[in-house]
Amino acid sequence: EKTVEERTARLRETVQELEAFSYSIAHDMRAPLRGMQGFAEILLEDHAEGMDATARDYLQRISGSANRLDALICDVLNYTRVLRADAPMSAVEVTRLLADLIATYPDFHPAHADIVIQGPLPTVLGHEAFLTQCFSNLLGNAVKFVHPGVRPRVKVWAEALAPAVAAVPKHPDMSLVRIWIEDNGIGIAEKDRERVFRMFERIHPAAQSEGTGIGLTIVRKAVERMGGSVGFDSVPGRGSRFWLDLERA
Repeated sequence: EKTVEERTARLRETVQELEAFSYSIAHDMRAPLRGMQGFAEILLEDHAEGMDATARDYLQRISGSANRLDALICDVLNYTRVLRADAPMSAVEVTRLLADLIATYPDFHPAHADIVIQGPLPTVLGHEAFLTQCFSNLLGNAVKFVHPGVRPRVKVWAEALAPAVAAVPKHPDMSLVRIWIEDNGIGIAEKDRERVFRMFERIHPAAQSEGTGIGLTIVRKAVERMGGSVGFDSVPGRGSRFWLDLERA
């Protein structure tokens, strides 16, 4: 037992060091990337006339690659924050949170997508920053992964589940709620179900859609840290329905 305790302590220390190292590396990498992005934009805006088409194409490729790497680093940082950050739980009004997200993200505005909230949605016990990560990633995927020429339509609603007596023994009167996010997108094939929540897994080719393959991994880990669970139903070609099971506040 003593040997197991010592090995567990060393393993925990190693994991913490790796998490701190990955956070530091990712954070420090953003500074030179921002320099690359800035100088590339200056060249494209102020000196494009003096370049031929090939030079402009190469410069745009550099800028695009820097932007993609910056997005990847941001998602890695978000995932590390979910792993490392304290997660005090409090009552979160999901209806208000979603309204703020829709107002903040241009892709969620009525000009680009139809997002309907069938509510009011329940107030849940959670961590607001983690829930923001969950809903921004789920809504972002819902409006992004649609067939060409199809207007994204997303519906959000909630239902009560059975009391979570076993899951919350100190609060037998608490109950679970399931929040659904349903879209009209391209759906997820049965063969890809196990890959959806894995780190860096992309089930759609990069040429067809942008993404880093970390968003749903962040969702899974954030929900787990709040004591909940996440899953989905999907029909290829007809859309997906993701759900979050959380404790009612």
